[in-house]
Amino acid sequence: FWKLKVENPFSLENYEKNLEQIVNVLLESTDAVIAVCSLPPIGEDFDSKANQTVIDFNNIIHQVVERKRVNKFCDRLYFLDVFQVLRERCDSSNESAPSIFKLMLYFFVVEFLYHLLKVPRKYGSKLLGMSLLSDTVHLNENGADEVTEVISQWILKITKKK
Repeated sequence: FWKLKVENPFSLENYEKNLEQIVNVLLESTDAVIAVCSLPPIGEDFDSKANQTVIDFNNIIHQVVERKRVNKFCDRLYFLDVFQVLRERCDSSNESAPSIFKLMLYFFVVEFLYHLLKVPRKYGSKLLGMSLLSDTVHLNENGADEVTEVISQWILKITKKK
């Protein structure tokens, strides 16, 4: 991997080129079955500008994986859409993206409850109206459980094929 020349990752074009390069190295370096996951949401307002950007990047991930599957006849490369699963499982009451003040408040309250009172992050974030994220960026236990379920179901599915 140290041979990869990763350029500015913030444009969709560079992201696609860099991801394509990473997937090529993986496919050439191993015969293993590979799963590429989508990015998780930023906040639980799935219609926010931030999540529209995440969706754009996730579309690139999906396109790169599908292009490799078709062009290289690669049946050992898969796309796992954890963003969509999290969207379907989210029961958040958040209607808009939080301000920086709210984000800091979320982080402080959730981490305070977790570290000082040993309250699991999923309960602290639930108090703040979030069901899958602890601070609008990081997955809480519920979000992590959902991603784990997606990946474990995929592993069971591919191992049954063999």
